[in-house]
Amino acid sequence: MTELRRITDPVAQSSVTMVLDAIADPEAGRQALAAVYDDAEMDTLMVYTLGDGAALSGLLIAGRDRQGETILLVFLLD
Repeated sequence: MTELRRITDPVAQSSVTMVLDAIADPEAGRQALAAVYDDAEMDTLMVYTLGDGAALSGLLIAGRDRQGETILLVFLLD
């Protein structure tokens, strides 16, 4: 997920690392994300950083396909 790797905010980048790398099988996790969000039918992809600047941080990955179906992934750390 090139979009996630391009995030430069240090707090958000820690969430990216957790989502993409700090899991039992990182390659399988990245393939699962790519299967959903890198699909040719995906029309719109947005990545938002979440948090209050102190206790909470995370990501919201939102994708909308050509049929209008929305797929969300929310990742929060506290």
